[in-house]
Amino acid sequence: MQQDGGHDARILDVRRDELGGPFDAVPAMATLHHLSRAEFERFLVRAGEALTARGLLAVTLKEGDG
Repeated sequence: MQQDGGHDARILDVRRDELGGPFDAVPAMATLHHLSRAEFERFLVRAGEALTARGLLAVTLKEGDG
């Protein structure tokens, strides 16, 4: 979808794939709730390293157990 608009967008497995960078934004939509706490913490560090100095980490998380 983003590629159709001329954007450099890739789908990555946040557990295994290198994030690359530097990026102006790292979106993680409806994915991080699948990670263990340790995987989530590693992702946050890696995402921070992949962002530019003023980059944006955009995430969606669900609330509760259901």
